[in-house]
Amino acid sequence: MANLTPAPAVHVTPHSIPSMPLTPTPTVSKRVVEDDFELLDSTDITTWLKSLDTDLICGKLSLDYAQYAPSLITAGFLNLSDMVDLSVEELIKYGKMNVGTAKRVIKFAAADHQKLIRDAKRAQSG
Repeated sequence: MANLTPAPAVHVTPHSIPSMPLTPTPTVSKRVVEDDFELLDSTDITTWLKSLDTDLICGKLSLDYAQYAPSLITAGFLNLSDMVDLSVEELIKYGKMNVGTAKRVIKFAAADHQKLIRDAKRAQSG
């Protein structure tokens, strides 16, 4: 049975993720809310994991996050927004990660996803 206890809040500073166009296309609504953000999230999982490796903070332990991209893609996790709702157990199973790495990836994904949402909202209002 899955652990239903919520994880404690952890403050993680978003790293510099690869830039992506935030201008809506004709097929994407200009309205940007968290539930619809995945429509604008074009940060593919391989690019995002490589960006963790090259980031001064996220990559300081040289864990080679990019090595997990093939397993995640095979399991259907294709971009950053796919990572946000994953549990540690799911990352261990589908990403073939150890517990510590899975916890780090979840923290980084949440922080980066929130940063993308904030940036998209700023771009929309600006």
